[in-house]
Amino acid sequence: MLNLPKFKAATVQAAPIFLDTEATVDLVCQLIHEAANNGASLVAFPEVFIAGYPYWNWVMTPVQGSPWFEKLCKSAIEVPGG
Repeated sequence: MLNLPKFKAATVQAAPIFLDTEATVDLVCQLIHEAANNGASLVAFPEVFIAGYPYWNWVMTPVQGSPWFEKLCKSAIEVPGG
């Protein structure tokens, strides 16, 4: 029988602070600490938690949505690496 290690995982169901990267990162840290304090060693967030899902893409024309895409771009984080 395969004997794999057990661990506790948590999934986050929360709303980000929309298009506010710094505040959302602070929230993420709080949620990670909360999950860890409850025994989780793995915490999963939605794919676009930082900086938020561009919902306007489905309800606006590209011209109408341009200012929102600019805000989204400015809210992006850069992960350095090769």
